[in-house]
Amino acid sequence: MYDKIKIWVDRSNVEGQYLDILKHLESVVTSTPEEVRDARYKGYFEGFSVYVSIRGISIVGSLAKYLYGTNLQTLTRATTKDAIDKLSDSLHLDIGNSKITSLEFGTQFSMSKPADQYLSLLGDVTRLNRIQFTDDTLYYQSQGKKHYKNHRFYNKTKEVIADKRVLLPPCYADSNLLRYELSFSIDLPRQLKVNKVTGATLYDETFYRSMQDRYLAFYTSINKKNCLKDNAMSEIKTVSDGYNLLMSRFIFKSDHNEVESYLKELKSNKVFRDSKYYSLLKKKLREVASKSSITESNELITELDNEVKKVSIYQ
Repeated sequence: MYDKIKIWVDRSNVEGQYLDILKHLESVVTSTPEEVRDARYKGYFEGFSVYVSIRGISIVGSLAKYLYGTNLQTLTRATTKDAIDKLSDSLHLDIGNSKITSLEFGTQFSMSKPADQYLSLLGDVTRLNRIQFTDDTLYYQSQGKKHYKNHRFYNKTKEVIADKRVLLPPCYADSNLLRYELSFSIDLPRQLKVNKVTGATLYDETFYRSMQDRYLAFYTSINKKNCLKDNAMSEIKTVSDGYNLLMSRFIFKSDHNEVESYLKELKSNKVFRDSKYYSLLKKKLREVASKSSITESNELITELDNEVKKVSIYQ
């Protein structure tokens, strides 16, 4: 399930002359300082961008595209090893012992409806910013200037069609492809709770399983938008029931940003003396919008739940 990764090969781990790699690359040019620190040369190898500096070699690209020619096909643990071994042989570098400095882990699902209908039902996540750039592109980013986590859901069909270099295979011609992927950068060992992350780590059985567990756990942590029951009105027995149903209607008609904007407005006006009350209010609104007596799980969320659970089975 790996896609784009960034590999660092330290110069001390390169056998022979480290500049020998240039003969395996295409379109080699002198790199600009803005691209990679200390890089002297930049070239390409079968979809990978390769930067060569006095300190070592940086390799950036999609493992899935390298092995299959497209990332519409998903790497398993076994085929991840095939891709790492093939890249090592082709570049005459030990990628298995090289450092992985960023990685993407995910796949796409063929859904019954267009991607935007699912994204509108995915809510917030604790300690991550929910950012919806367009109707069919949704990001969950770590807070702060450095986005060491950048998880996303997006319309994969639209992306492929927009990329004029890639043809959408006939088998996907009428598909609604929704891609969900986890993206990690900056200090991977700390984030992924391992001593180190190398090329060989990616296909280690324990590590691969932990990535699948992480994939499912993050999806599960997202607050999903329920829908009102058809017979919700019949559940009203008290004034509180009537109030909750009305509030639920208002919340369901609003988008996710409206609630967040309201909370930010309260904070900017310093309405509460204790900051915990903003979280308590957010929790209260969420509870009202998901009361079991008047709401139920949306059928599209149930569909997406099942797809994510299926790919979390060991491969």
